[in-house]
Amino acid sequence: MSADESQLCNNIVSSITSIPVAFLKGAPLTDACVAKRMSWASKRRTKCTEDIAYPLLRIFDVNMPLITVR
Repeated sequence: MSADESQLCNNIVSSITSIPVAFLKGAPLTDACVAKRMSWASKRRTKCTEDIAYPLLRIFDVNMPLITVR
């Protein structure tokens, strides 16, 4: 992927999620206040409950072993 394509993808994801491009490029999420990170999570829509939970672990820097039951 070219640099221009990467920038375009970052801009699209940022516009959909409201997450600033700097964070998509690797800036520490802890640089954003908890309220801002919570607003990112609150806009997430999924079909599976697990798909809501997993990003929350990353957004709030929670390390927890995950056990899935099939």
